[in-house]
Amino acid sequence: MKLMNREYLLESIKKKENEYEFINKLIENFRRELEEIINKNNWNAEFFLGGSVAKGTDLLDSDLDFFILFHEDFKPLEIIETLKKYYKDAIENYSEHPYITLKRNGIEIDIVPAFYIEEGERIKTAVDRTPLHVKFVKSHLSDFQKDEARIFKYFLKKIGIYGAEASVRGFSGYAAELLIYKFGGFHNVLDFFKSKSPPIIIEIVEKQKTDYSKFREPLILIDPVDPDRNVTANVSLENLWTLIAASKLFSWETSDKFFNPTQRSYKVPENAIGLLINCRKCKEDIVVSNLRRVAQSISNNALLYGFKIQYSSTIFLGNSGMIIFLPEANFLGSTYLHKGPKIDRGNLEDFAKKWANNLEYGPPFIINDTVYVIAKRKFTNFNEFLEKEIENVKFAGDLDRDSIKILDFKEIEKLLSNGIIDRPLNFFV
Repeated sequence: MKLMNREYLLESIKKKENEYEFINKLIENFRRELEEIINKNNWNAEFFLGGSVAKGTDLLDSDLDFFILFHEDFKPLEIIETLKKYYKDAIENYSEHPYITLKRNGIEIDIVPAFYIEEGERIKTAVDRTPLHVKFVKSHLSDFQKDEARIFKYFLKKIGIYGAEASVRGFSGYAAELLIYKFGGFHNVLDFFKSKSPPIIIEIVEKQKTDYSKFREPLILIDPVDPDRNVTANVSLENLWTLIAASKLFSWETSDKFFNPTQRSYKVPENAIGLLINCRKCKEDIVVSNLRRVAQSISNNALLYGFKIQYSSTIFLGNSGMIIFLPEANFLGSTYLHKGPKIDRGNLEDFAKKWANNLEYGPPFIINDTVYVIAKRKFTNFNEFLEKEIENVKFAGDLDRDSIKILDFKEIEKLLSNGIIDRPLNFFV
């Protein structure tokens, strides 16, 4: 394999000139179509090209983002319904704001209604400031830095922390671009992070009037077009530490581990239990974020019955999603010590009344300053607990409750050849 370096990598992640010719034609066709729709419907609005293609920081698989910027009040859902009449194959989506998605020649295209705002104006929807982000990057990053942003985005993508959506909780493209602008280049960003520990505060514009006390996130990157916004608010603590670890380990000599990680097969632990559920609307971000919520709820309740979950992961399988639990023990003893009140603080009378007719294994007793009783477990088998628990768990409407299956490690292994870890650090191996 050819030794990886900056030029070789850029050649493999940037579109070729003929590809841009096609992209530019597609953009112009949509510009004309959308401007015609704007005129037909008498919208006081204009077309705007957003996203990384507009900024010149796009990768091979980057999608296209078209905005319809309104100069007056509008109802987003009404605009979406109108657009769907013109684009019959469009899928309606929601992030913090409704938009439609369609595909042309394998390219995903988002069409987003938003308000037109000038810098410093108050936003009305979460996407209103996006055109200002595009203008900032286009005007502040050199061509060299735009390529450095491409490298950094690709780096984040390959280590699994690219994307601000709930299923990833990583770095947005805009966050990556701002870091390149702040530090000058890819290596400089890594040099900054490899010596840092959270919480980390990064100011893009010096002496910006920002009240830092209101931010509680592990990484604070202040938006240069909005001093009250943390661009990296969605970045999880784990993903920030992942960037720090990767920054410490990266070099061009070992870059294949980062940019072309080896795909390996891994065993599924014998104590792993899977929860497989089909989805109706199979959008990865929605499925994964909902299943993570369910996994947390089940893990919390499992602890109440004595089952400690060492690790849980959530895997998207296209038409279904899977939660994998790794309990410390799948089977527990028939009894446990039930902790009662402290002698000097608790209500001893209520405790005595509650357990008066439930003393199969003997009366209460004291350990140090606390009353205990030996009680019978409701569940001694984790599978039994899980079967009962999923009857009470609230699943999102996009998930098919009737399709739920509980899988053992052998059944999980048939579906997952790469192991059960949903955010593996492949650059470590």
